[in-house]
Amino acid sequence: MDSIRSRKLQDPNIYLEFVNKEKSIKRLEFSCEKVLYTIREGIKIFEIALANKGSNSGASFWLKVERENTIARRSGDSMRAFWKLHRDKGLENFLHEACDEKSNVRYSHSVKILPIVCT
Repeated sequence: MDSIRSRKLQDPNIYLEFVNKEKSIKRLEFSCEKVLYTIREGIKIFEIALANKGSNSGASFWLKVERENTIARRSGDSMRAFWKLHRDKGLENFLHEACDEKSNVRYSHSVKILPIVCT
């Protein structure tokens, strides 16, 4: 914060670094672990790809979708790979697999289980 305020990189030797090694302390985990696509993201990818049937297999198309930030925090390569994996099975099969009780697929990033709709 001092470097930002002064707009100049401060000397790191005058600052202390503290790392708590207590095992009982909760830690934030930052990993490069693959985050599964949610049901909502999957539906959105099907929607985008089916609306653009002529160009949905090309990498440049998915990079354009990434730049438009249609699906936040997802790369064009990742969306393209998801589409290639699920396009032949279809949306109905994706939803069937995702809604299986044994599946780890979330409804959205903020909601884990499917909302119950009363009729």
